Amino acid sequence: MTNVLKSTSIAAAPLKSRLALAGIVGALVAIAFTLWPRPKPPDFYFAVTMRAATPGFAQLYYGTGSATREAESFRIFVEGGNQETHCRFPLPEGRYLNLRFDPTDQAANTITLSRARIVNSSGKLIRAIGPAQIKPWRQIETLAISDTEVVLSSLAGADGPAVVLALDSPLILKSYNRASPRTVLRRFAPSFLLSAGLTLLV
Repeated sequence: MTNVLKSTSIAAAPLKSRLALAGIVGALVAIAFTLWPRPKPPDFYFAVTMRAATPGFAQLYYGTGSATREAESFRIFVEGGNQETHCRFPLPEGRYLNLRFDPTDQAANTITLSRARIVNSSGKLIRAIGPAQIKPWRQIETLAISDTEVVLSSLAGADGPAVVLALDSPLILKSYNRASPRTVLRRFAPSFLLSAGLTLLV
């Protein structure tokens, strides 16, 4: 009888050790998986309605330094034939005094801009940009302003016509969205069970 009890105790000890090890490994893997940074859609956008006589690309530069870089920009194809196109250009978090906007990459093109604004990911208005805040910067031949829109044309031979979106006062974009407890649990539980189970099997 004593030998049976000893055998049971000896068998139980390794089992407890294996369960403890599986729990530790599972918790470590689950924590790492839960806290690992994940790509997410942008929280903010520059939105504008455009009509272009000639098809081409519109490009927003959002770099905060003195020099503009392609890596800090986003561009969208705009249909020609004066078709109305609703464009949204992602904006990262940051502090902005103004933005460079290239409404077209085509020479001798006529562009109409209206309803320029900064919005969040759900479309809520953060800052309206009036027509008077859209100012010519380079290779713009004409720029006419009305109460609701701007009509501009690029120079013949232009290779990078651009305007400045003057924000008048600093624009600070900051998101405070955090994963909900339910989302955290949804990430943690499956990874814990999977990694702990694999550890027990090994």
